[in-house]
Amino acid sequence: MGADVAAEVVLDLSRLLSRVLHPTPTGVDRVEMAYARGLLETIPDRLCFAAVHPSGLYGRLPRGEVLRFLDETEHRWQAHGRSIARSMRPFAARTLLRLLPRPVRRKDMPRLYVQASPNNLIKPDLVRAILRREQARFVCLVHDLIPIQYPE
Repeated sequence: MGADVAAEVVLDLSRLLSRVLHPTPTGVDRVEMAYARGLLETIPDRLCFAAVHPSGLYGRLPRGEVLRFLDETEHRWQAHGRSIARSMRPFAARTLLRLLPRPVRRKDMPRLYVQASPNNLIKPDLVRAILRREQARFVCLVHDLIPIQYPE
């Protein structure tokens, strides 16, 4: 990839999508959200979103629906888990329907596939299949080495 060619960046939101029924975030959830917000701010014209949906399907996520999902998720987190279970289920159902993955379209530009959470990393065949489908180079972010350094 040449230094003068801007790559399309595909941010994987599998972790956040998998946590749609959880009213409060973990540290990993916050990290994935921070990358989504940061990349939206710095490279909005080159950023797109994808996920392995809880249904098992992989694909691109519609940008408008992702933005709505990010806003609603942050709002839920700010409520500090005061949401009641009855309101969580309809929210999750609507979200999972709106964020059903779409097919990946080919482009004549380089792609970077960014995985900001450990979601799906224990499934190397799945990751290889995604990278093939995306025709992308893999950027995997490591935030915490404590489990590796101190597995006990």
